[in-house]
Amino acid sequence: MKQVTVTFIEGDAGNTFSKLSTDGFECYVVELAWIDADKDGKRDRNVSRIAGGKYDCKYTKSPSRKKKDGTAEWSYELQNVPDADGVRIHAANWADQLKACLALGRAIMDIKRPDGTMKKGVSSSGDTIRAFENHMGREPFEITITREVA
Repeated sequence: MKQVTVTFIEGDAGNTFSKLSTDGFECYVVELAWIDADKDGKRDRNVSRIAGGKYDCKYTKSPSRKKKDGTAEWSYELQNVPDADGVRIHAANWADQLKACLALGRAIMDIKRPDGTMKKGVSSSGDTIRAFENHMGREPFEITITREVA
């Protein structure tokens, strides 16, 4: 089974940025920040990134993400994530477009949002996702996510 690593680079109150690496492919990752507002030691569901660890990933149909034609979108889903369901690797430029998912991009940079403001995110996410899926052959893999905390 192929191995993928996601290694923390930097984070702030709203974002977590990492580097994804596998044999012959590298890109950047944006996720939500770690949020534990109730201080119970667990991530707050759907507003926080997932905990670091090892997860199996499978290429599956998403029950919630749809293509423009209304058909289900296929993407990699992380399996058996504690306190999270439906964690996927998919296209998005900014962390606030995600719940517990990971979005891939070519670079970490300030990107102009539809409202005209600039916000730090990852560039060329759709192209990067397609390149990653092609590189992985849509086959299962194991992903190891390392964090500065959690």
